[in-house]
Amino acid sequence: MKLRSCRNRLSINLIFLQRPRNTLIKSAAGVAEVAGSSAKEVSVKEYKRADLHMHSIFSDGVLTPEELAKKAYDNGVELISLTDHDETAGLERMKDAASELGMDFVTGCEVSTDFAHVPIHIVGLNFDQKNEALQNLLKDIRAKRFNRALKMAEKFEELGLHGALEGAREQAANSMLLARPHFADWLVKIGKAEDRQDAFRKWVGTGKPAYVPRETTPIAAAVRAISDAGGIPVLAHPGRYPLKRWAFDEMFAQFTAAGGKAFEVTTGSHKLGQAEIHAKMAEKLGFWVSTGSDFHFEGSPAQLGLQGDLPSNLDPVWRHFS
Repeated sequence: MKLRSCRNRLSINLIFLQRPRNTLIKSAAGVAEVAGSSAKEVSVKEYKRADLHMHSIFSDGVLTPEELAKKAYDNGVELISLTDHDETAGLERMKDAASELGMDFVTGCEVSTDFAHVPIHIVGLNFDQKNEALQNLLKDIRAKRFNRALKMAEKFEELGLHGALEGAREQAANSMLLARPHFADWLVKIGKAEDRQDAFRKWVGTGKPAYVPRETTPIAAAVRAISDAGGIPVLAHPGRYPLKRWAFDEMFAQFTAAGGKAFEVTTGSHKLGQAEIHAKMAEKLGFWVSTGSDFHFEGSPAQLGLQGDLPSNLDPVWRHFS
């Protein structure tokens, strides 16, 4: 795919952002061939419902892998992945839990990258979790996260709120993976915020008193590391990023130039109508599509597996797992 052609077609698709927002597309259909595709038929298991994006206590979620698996199973999920931020420590537990419940499982991780000071998340699926290069990248990102946490704790000290680092650690299963939600939960615990959202609005959101910018990681580094580990890089929730059209085009060009060819269509992080927008975009560009609730806690916008099923005319990413 030539870059110029891709960007032109992407701009055309972004015109759909001006359309009235309709309801999310939902379909009970599983695997189907892309419309107009001449690819030969392959034997692929069909999934009526999948959830390939969720978070556990090993990053900024509140449930264990076992609790996530049970809730997903109760909601009809047949294919599951755990995609903690920059961490794979919970994968074996999720694999075992999924197996006990009769669900299929693939490895996953949501890698934190950046474009123009905007956090861009790349979900890796079905990779070798023991791949040294990928684990080294994740280790480096976790170190950057911890350095950020130290700086945030210093800001809280300056603001007269003591014990922030220890407080955030108490909220996290992985002390090297401290993130703003952990500080937010600590703020709720000590009575400085009503809930996580309130803590972000008052304290740790962008531009707020305790906010510290993240050390950056290039999009290409994540895409290539996931691909080299035998996995598929997926652009997470493309409708969520606060980028103007030309900036989104540039970001998307970086993703595709590095080898990215899949993005999420149905996700709890998309607003009403954005699933339709990105379904049309995927069909025109011939991209693979993924789906995931992006579940963190009970108040998440979508419950496990209930983010909306993929349209049957698109090419689901699981057709390309090897």
